[in-house]
Amino acid sequence: MFIGHYGVSYAAKAVNKQIPLWLLFIAVQLVLTDRVIRQASENVLREAGIIMGLALAKKLDTDLLTIIDGFSTIIPSSGNTGALAMGHLMAGKAIVRGNATEPGDKAGPVVGVVHEWQWHDIREDAIGLATGDIRLTTRYYEDYLGPALFGSMHECGHGLYERGVSPALERTPLASGVSLGLHESQSRLWENLVGRSLPFWRHFYPELAAAFPDVLGGVDVERFHRAVNRVRPSLIRVEADEATYSLHVILRFELEQEIVEGRLDLRDLPEAWNARMMEYLGVDVPDDAHGVLQDIHWAGGTFGYFPTYSLGTVMSVQIWEAARQAIPDLDAQIEAGELGGLREWLRESLHRHGRKLTPKETLERVAGGPLDPEPFLRYLKAKLGEIYGLP
Repeated sequence: MFIGHYGVSYAAKAVNKQIPLWLLFIAVQLVLTDRVIRQASENVLREAGIIMGLALAKKLDTDLLTIIDGFSTIIPSSGNTGALAMGHLMAGKAIVRGNATEPGDKAGPVVGVVHEWQWHDIREDAIGLATGDIRLTTRYYEDYLGPALFGSMHECGHGLYERGVSPALERTPLASGVSLGLHESQSRLWENLVGRSLPFWRHFYPELAAAFPDVLGGVDVERFHRAVNRVRPSLIRVEADEATYSLHVILRFELEQEIVEGRLDLRDLPEAWNARMMEYLGVDVPDDAHGVLQDIHWAGGTFGYFPTYSLGTVMSVQIWEAARQAIPDLDAQIEAGELGGLREWLRESLHRHGRKLTPKETLERVAGGPLDPEPFLRYLKAKLGEIYGLP
């Protein structure tokens, strides 16, 4: 509202005092920006409260718990399992730090999807000034490969969306992703559907194993693939596997509702968080850093954002199925290290449109239908069933 009122006031003064037209143009842009911001906020609320709704949350909650219960019976509590623990896959520095910190370097292992635009920095947020100025950031641990590797793929998905917006929309409010949910669909698609797939690692694993010979020298690609898809309840949302991830989101969404409705006092939030983590994931939270304070969203006032991660996860599989229909040999392309075909299909079908359509219209155009959790659940059961040898 501040931006809008400021813009209107500035425009009026420009007319009365004969301020140059370029300054009046800026004032009008401020008014338009205010409208876009309000519309974007409405999109977030609509996705979080109406499109997802408690019905979808309940559906995911019930089905995911069923899947997790089935897998938990065959996953030993000790580290002695066919899936190599990700905590042992790191030796020295994360591969993305070693390969992509200088301007002009190709960012991370998904090198087939970009044309050497911008660089990969070591930060925990993302920045950019225009569709041609996309900068990817990551974080890394010296004893844990997952966050840097899959976090980089995740952020690359966001960057590709913004980079793929049509240049014709530059300098307009339409030159960006249409909603947070669809934005997360792109990050989750590259992180999980590509980055955790066996075809992807059949091509890129030799390079990774060569980078860490002491740790991965005796590990074959199938074993590594099982490791990066291991189902195990965990404390941290961004490090959660595909089966348990949405339970982290549902937990946060429910707590947000209780806070907004006045049913949960903020002083009781840590205790409520810990109790819900035990109820949903069966894990004991050791401290608030690994619990209620692990995300930046609430501290920044970003309420209603978390559901967009699950929305994006659900939509990513809908979009993936459409991509596989359009590109019959997609798995073969990925296994050959050719990621450009998928990138171009996403750019043509989704990215280039920016905000020209509503989120609902955009999803229906690219996926052929409205939001539907069934493809995601079908994908999860098939993938994890094959990995764990379940019927």
